[in-house]
Amino acid sequence: MLELSLFLLICCIIFFILSKSRAKNSLVAKIEDPDDQLIKVLLAKNFSDRQIKIDNKLIEFAVKRITRSYGKIFEFIYKIDEMSLKMKK
Repeated sequence: MLELSLFLLICCIIFFILSKSRAKNSLVAKIEDPDDQLIKVLLAKNFSDRQIKIDNKLIEFAVKRITRSYGKIFEFIYKIDEMSLKMKK
């Protein structure tokens, strides 16, 4: 029983050491805020997926005024989708 406990303790120590070194060697990627071109593509793609027909001039208008964060962009798309569904009923 003592041998099994010692074996488990050694395994836990090895696992801890390996997981710390793996964490140090992992890659870190920063996702930047979207630029105008990416926002335009995101809006057009999501509106198309939701079968919302919107003029490119309106997309350009939104791109210039929308907050530069993915959360706000998708929140905007969701709100437009909700309004579109309410108007169709």
